Amino acid sequence: MTLIKNPIIPGMAPDPSIIRVDDVYYIATSTFHWNPGIQIYKSTDLANWELINCVLKNGEVNLRGTPTPAGIWAPHLSYNPSTKKYWLAYSHMLNMAGCEFNSDSYAMWAEDINGPWSDPIYITSIGFDPAIFHDEDGKHYVSILEWETRQGYQAPGHIVIAEFNLDHGEIVGNWHRVTQGFTTRGCAEAPQIYKYNGYYYLIIAAGGTGYAHGVEIGRSKNIFGPYEPHPSKEPIITSSPRHLFSLGDPDAGHFEMYNPNSIMQKAGHGSLVQTQTGEWYIAHLMSRPIEGTLLNPLGRETSIQKMKWTEDGWLEMKDGSNLAKMEVEGMKGVQLSPKLSHDVHDHFTNENYSVHFMTPRIIFLEAHFKPISS
Repeated sequence: MTLIKNPIIPGMAPDPSIIRVDDVYYIATSTFHWNPGIQIYKSTDLANWELINCVLKNGEVNLRGTPTPAGIWAPHLSYNPSTKKYWLAYSHMLNMAGCEFNSDSYAMWAEDINGPWSDPIYITSIGFDPAIFHDEDGKHYVSILEWETRQGYQAPGHIVIAEFNLDHGEIVGNWHRVTQGFTTRGCAEAPQIYKYNGYYYLIIAAGGTGYAHGVEIGRSKNIFGPYEPHPSKEPIITSSPRHLFSLGDPDAGHFEMYNPNSIMQKAGHGSLVQTQTGEWYIAHLMSRPIEGTLLNPLGRETSIQKMKWTEDGWLEMKDGSNLAKMEVEGMKGVQLSPKLSHDVHDHFTNENYSVHFMTPRIIFLEAHFKPISS
């Protein structure tokens, strides 16, 4: 048995969205106010990931003046097997002042994961964290968080779903409000739809982006609901399994939920994938605070957990718990490739810089040098 050691993508790699095309896996991550935007990673064993490309690098987005941590949020990768196109949905968070989250959401497509990618296709400004689902009947849907600004209503809002016309980039019909979360942790966001054995499964992030973060799940026979929550009424993945009632609580940090018995904290915002061997995994974000502190200098990283389907059709972690692990069982019959180095070396001998280099807000990276005489 092989073991996958977390995090699989160390350093800033939040909000992972994972897909498989044939025997190759891809993950897209958020880049916020950094350029170029949306990093794409590649792997064949789920353990070793190589940064291969950035999507927003040709002026598709203007991040000038973007406040921290606004910018490009929660990219969602999907693959449409009928057209053999990759789709990417994301939000451009323009401003987070007060209770007003000003965000526009877009979609892009490509016939190759390395591009070229289409121009951004506007989806909506109803909220953030869009995801595209390609159903078996040829229809397509967008799920997203509808941002709530009214006083007295549970923040941040409802998860909503609508049919989406990929060819024309248009919402078809009305938005359907389906849930405000499947537990009492609140702060539902990042909805993603999957279909398995006749059910639509809605996986969402919840609990805020701090120490109460988690992955929740509900299911329905109808894509527009109603969705029933997991029988446990708790997250299926988290770093802090203690029960929390936080509905309507604006606190996203929840430092009281820090788990001193775990290296991994803030596990949440999950994305599901089935392997070519018939196994199931969820990629998710997490953090590793400095020991004895609540400081996370490496930011939110990407980890992965092995999952299983129960006899009554619910998704759970392989060991039956909901506590995210630092080591998980690898795919059956798949040997791990040699460990990739995350060191970056560039002698700046040509105009093509390493894909690892990023600059805040606007692209201004230039190298000025002259040869040193011997």
